[in-house]
Amino acid sequence: MKAEGHISLEDRVPEGIEIIAKIGKASSAEKPLAIFDLDSTLNNLHEVMSESFKTHLNQDKDHTSWDTYHLSETYGLPYDSILMHIEEQGLLDLSSPLPGAKELIDSIKPNYDVGILTARGCFQRPVAHTCQWLLKNNLIPHWVEIVKTNKSRYIKQRFGQCDFFLDDCPEHLISVLETGVAKQVGTLNYSWTRSLPKEIIRFDSLSEVKMYLEDHYRYEVIH
Repeated sequence: MKAEGHISLEDRVPEGIEIIAKIGKASSAEKPLAIFDLDSTLNNLHEVMSESFKTHLNQDKDHTSWDTYHLSETYGLPYDSILMHIEEQGLLDLSSPLPGAKELIDSIKPNYDVGILTARGCFQRPVAHTCQWLLKNNLIPHWVEIVKTNKSRYIKQRFGQCDFFLDDCPEHLISVLETGVAKQVGTLNYSWTRSLPKEIIRFDSLSEVKMYLEDHYRYEVIH
């Protein structure tokens, strides 16, 4: 992330928020703020995890979310065992960008303050894993922040409100929607996002997200 900023641990943590690291800095307070989740939103971690569970744990079940809490329920395994498997198999590093991820970030960066907000704080060495993956795949936002939980509270205390929020985790999406910390809330179409409130915008691909944000900037922001 050298081109966009530096890596530093936060000295002061907002109440109730466990920030692991902040990488880079906001590009401009005058630009609309677009915040993206990373795992299963910009990458295919859900596919990598599903294949790994089939291969190594003899588990071949449809899960309702890649999120470790839901996986623990689906597979009947302790939460710590899920985390350990992800760590031991290096699954965070094995994921690939979803089609259109780089094009999305590169396209909107001139007009949006683009950030990645990931709840990877439950893993070991989340900063190294995240930075190395982003650099390897040349997926460079303006900033990256790593937390443990509660994205909505973090957005509220750090920014007040963002203009656009994209995630796949139902818990985060509902919380962001209900607290009003994002003007627009979106998700990709997965089996575990289909029953979410209708106010959450569904996208079939990141290319659709790109077109949506480009049109929003063209017709809503500059007019």
